[in-house]
Formats: sequence, structure tokens, C-alpha cells
Amino acid sequence: MDENSDIFFHGGAYGIVYYLGVLSKLKKPSKTAKIYGVSAGSLVAMMYLLGFSRKRQYKLMDYIMDNSIDRIITDPFNIDSYVITHCHYYVLKKLIDKYPDAYKTLTGRLYIGISTIDYKTRKLGFEWKSDFKDNTELCHYLMCGFHIPYICSYSSKLSNNCYAMDGVLMLDENKDLPRHVIKIGLYDKYTLYRTKYYHVHNTIPIHHCLMPITRYYREKYFDMGKNDMETFIKENKGKNGIPKSPKNMNIDKLSFVYKAELSAILRLIQKTSDAYTIDTLREYLEC
Repeated sequence: MDENSDIFFHGGAYGIVYYLGVLSKLKKPSKTAKIYGVSAGSLVAMMYLLGFSRKRQYKLMDYIMDNSIDRIITDPFNIDSYVITHCHYYVLKKLIDKYPDAYKTLTGRLYIGISTIDYKTRKLGFEWKSDFKDNTELCHYLMCGFHIPYICSYSSKLSNNCYAMDGVLMLDENKDLPRHVIKIGLYDKYTLYRTKYYHVHNTIPIHHCLMPITRYYREKYFDMGKNDMETFIKENKGKNGIPKSPKNMNIDKLSFVYKAELSAILRLIQKTSDAYTIDTLREYLEC
């Protein structure tokens, strides 16, 4: 594994701290390296490609965690206390302010995975976004890629009939990712279990992914990611190529759960208030 390696980061919501530990052991990627990401993993991929320092990475993650905890403690019975879109806006604004040409740097290098839902045909799909005309479009795809109704109050509209949701939803590693890509992810025995087949992986309780975590666990999961990545690098040092992940990951069970809940998901998207749209995103980034 070297700076030319193509890498994929899975999702994990607040478990993103694990990936920051992984980044601490990675070399700066070359201009030919392609970095893939779904959900929170796409944000990690973006920071990795832009060369965000560890100090800045942690500062942004602390803001998300601490701000989310404060909102929940202040008003735990208000659904708006659990909406984290304002945190996404803040992080993306900080990234764009520091890298005004981010969309140029990332086009053709950053691959944002997005699950799609066609209202007209009721079909689910998955696609990668890697061509960005400006920073607003780049950030719009990122917002769409980690959109979960109610938790993210963002209008994830891609076209007249097509809406986007969290990239983890419809990702099929068997057909959506090249086999040579180094896969990094988290899993819980009840949910994202297929990521146990990844090259670098570990377990974080699902409640620590879905709710903001304390500083103790941030440090714990950061060290976990750092140690896992270090072990992988040592085990594969001097070897030609990289170990290939299993040809066919067993994802039927997980896909069935998601498809069974499609009707509920569609209803949630329809009812989600569009407090944040691509227009408000553009205004926020430009202010």
C-alpha cells in the first residue's frame, strides 16, 4: 500500500472518529489516487484528499460532537435537537473557506456514493458523483450522500423525480467498487455486518455511531483506527499489490431490511421539512 492506492471509506455517522485515526497513518495521496466514500466516509475522503491537518480534523469533529451533545441536553424531547444539518453546513463552510478551489482539486479524485430513490418508478439505485462544476454542487452531493430524514433536514433533490439518501443504503460492494480498492469500515453485529469483510475494520456499538460520543470514546476510537491501519500496513509491507476482499460479500439480509422499509423511507422524505436547500447552502458558503 502506498500513496497511489485507491481507498474506500464506509459510513459510521459519529463513529467517524475511527477514520480520523486511520488517516493519521496514511501517506498523502498522489494525484492519481481515487478515494471513495459513502455517508460520513465521503467527508473523511474529502478531508484526506485536501490534506486537512489532524488538528483541523479533530477541531471540526469536536465541534460536531460538542454542539450535538449541548443541543440534546438542552432540549432532549425536541426532535429538532437531533437534527445535525447545521453541523454539516458549518464543517463544509470551514472546508471551502480554506480550499476555495476544492471542487477543481476533487473532480475525478473524490467519489461520493449516493443512494437514489425515483418517486415515479419507485426504484432504488446507487451512483457515484465525481464531477463537480463548483463548490456548491460538491457540497450538495455531500449533503445528499449523508441525508437521513429528520436527522438531516435537507432537500436532497437530484432531479424532478429523483431524491437522494445516505450512500450506505444501496451500496453493493460486489458491483459498485473495484476489487483492488482498499476498503475501510465499521460494523455492528446488528447492522453493518458486511464491513467485517473489509481490509481494515472494527466494531463500534451502534448507539455510539448514532449519538454524539464523549471525549473518552473519541480518543478510544481514534486510537483504534490508528492501530488497525498500522497493523494492516505492517502485515502487507513488501507484498505485491494488496489483498483482495472476498469476491461475494453476503449483503442479501441487509438489502432485504432496507427494501422492506422503502415505503416508510419514502414517506419520511416527503414529510421532512426542507429547512435547508441547495439555495441556502449556496448562500451559506458564499457569505
